[in-house]
Amino acid sequence: MGDRVLVVKEGNAARQIMGRDRVPLQAVVVGVVDRVDRLEARDA
Repeated sequence: MGDRVLVVKEGNAARQIMGRDRVPLQAVVVGVVDRVDRLEARDA
């Protein structure tokens, strides 16, 4: 509990990822985030 995940919340994309055309999917977890690296913006 409390993990950050990447979720596809569009039914057609979720079905394509799972390879199931006739399953009533609405969302699927496609990844678990281990860490987030942030890049500092440079002054232009």
